[in-house]
Amino acid sequence: MNRRSMLAGAAVALTGVAAGCAGNGDVPANCRLSHEVVDSSDDYGDPRESYEYGELSDEAKQVVDAALENGSHSTTADDLGGEPPEFRYWDTTTLYAVTRDGETYYLLTYSGEGCEN
Repeated sequence: MNRRSMLAGAAVALTGVAAGCAGNGDVPANCRLSHEVVDSSDDYGDPRESYEYGELSDEAKQVVDAALENGSHSTTADDLGGEPPEFRYWDTTTLYAVTRDGETYYLLTYSGEGCEN
């Protein structure tokens, strides 16, 4: 591997850490994982993934239930007993479609305060 390739790889790795990415890895205990239900995907593009509610992990069901009940929900991975493996948390929003009882809901996820490594 040449020096330019090594520098490019290092820059990409550093950018992921600096951006406060929390995506199925070790996240700090105080990292805020945020979830928001939106009316449609129109302003957000295509969902990253689509799930049937019944196939979600217990942690994912917890955040979906709370977000549907309140419109949004913020928690930490420690509060949930672990990060929901279905969802990614970056400093920008990620859209998911979750179908429950025949109705599709759009869930945004993102990370917040305390997620910098």
